[in-house]
Amino acid sequence: MAEQKALKVCDPRDTIAYIACARAIDEEFSRRIKKHQARRGEIFITYEEPLDIADVMQKAFEKHQVIIIECLATWLGNIFYELGSDTAEAFALEQIEKIKNQIVPLMNKNIIIVTNETGWGIVPENPETRLYRDLLGIINSRIAAMASQVILAVCGIGVQIK
Repeated sequence: MAEQKALKVCDPRDTIAYIACARAIDEEFSRRIKKHQARRGEIFITYEEPLDIADVMQKAFEKHQVIIIECLATWLGNIFYELGSDTAEAFALEQIEKIKNQIVPLMNKNIIIVTNETGWGIVPENPETRLYRDLLGIINSRIAAMASQVILAVCGIGVQIK
């Protein structure tokens, strides 16, 4: 859905920045990433960045009018894995503030951000998973507050909520 939206708003003479947060952690996931890249085609220029998405966004703005970030849930998982749960919250919220304060005011671009809603399920049994769920909810709320449009995808159907 994000890719289709990007294609609709992109000038046919431009390319689309695709900031991919996923890491090829095993052979199956590596195949999955390659399959997704092949499906997207050459109009999507991939920037692989598992942690510092704010800086990559800034660099991508120099070349692209449309940017997709895929996906905040994966990105936050990377932060927990790389930095640990003790520092994850501070780093993640710092990145979101950097996007809000340094990037968004300077641009007239289309940013499409993919994320997951993890707060609708059961309460996780352990503190680290609860922190992840709660922090992703905070991040999603802050991104939604900055956005001009928010679309919730349910069963492959987009429902506009803002």
